[in-house]
Amino acid sequence: MKRKLLNLAAALSLLFCIASVVMWVRSYWRHDMRVEEHGWQTNSIASVRGTIRFFRLWTPRQYAPAERPPRWHSRAASRSDAIDAWYQSRSSQWHAAGFEVIEGDYREGAFFAGEPPYPYRVIVIPHWSLALLTALAPARQLNALRISRRRRRRALCPACGYDLRATPGRCPECGTAVKPAPVT
Repeated sequence: MKRKLLNLAAALSLLFCIASVVMWVRSYWRHDMRVEEHGWQTNSIASVRGTIRFFRLWTPRQYAPAERPPRWHSRAASRSDAIDAWYQSRSSQWHAAGFEVIEGDYREGAFFAGEPPYPYRVIVIPHWSLALLTALAPARQLNALRISRRRRRRALCPACGYDLRATPGRCPECGTAVKPAPVT
């Protein structure tokens, strides 16, 4: 049962890995975004230029705007979608290996005269990190399969790798019962 669950988890992880690679490649041609607004807060997630960007904007208005259903947008990606061009007025930034956390605000009067600043936070995650993370479980399962086949061909114990030529029925080292390899 445990092996079946591990195989299922590895298969699902492989599907997520393939999906993340497809999204990674697509992000250089398309800028896909999902936007939702709740009261004074706007949240969005975007896939663009090899990254996934989580964006949160707080809009200090005198009244709470009406709730809107989430919206999906997709357009051609452009050079202006680069992080430096998109998030200009920053108050702080942290970045390492393609990961970034950016905080800032849209300055007073940027949209309308007399408006207060709109603080925002952006978390940037590169697509390669998701592809790598989701590839770990399938790689581990493939390596275990490779080791198991090699041990079976060499008449070794599948659990500990002990030589079973003298005792083919049971491993004297760990006690694992071993089925004899089929003769071909």
